[in-house]
Amino acid sequence: PLLDRIGGRDGPAHYPEGWAMAGNTPFRRYKQYVDLGGVRSPLVVSWPRGIAAHGEVRRQFVHAIDVMPTVLDLIGAPSAADTHGRSISATFGDPAASTRDTQYWE
Repeated sequence: PLLDRIGGRDGPAHYPEGWAMAGNTPFRRYKQYVDLGGVRSPLVVSWPRGIAAHGEVRRQFVHAIDVMPTVLDLIGAPSAADTHGRSISATFGDPAASTRDTQYWE
């Protein structure tokens, strides 16, 4: 009986777990679940003058907190000492470059 309210202004904030899991296929569980639910998003970097490789895929894990240190690294500016992010610029030239193995989640 709440199905007709899903998506409307009077509906719940989230749709039922079963539909959430179906909508997240092929990943496990649902988008708010840490283990491969909805925490994977592609990062596309285009820098024709700075990256020799074109159309290649990197599989390293990076996080949003790595964007600022990467930009600072690329422009030659010092990174803030109190940041948890790290530059991923090494991955631009080396498909096997190491990034991180810890995922931050609140």
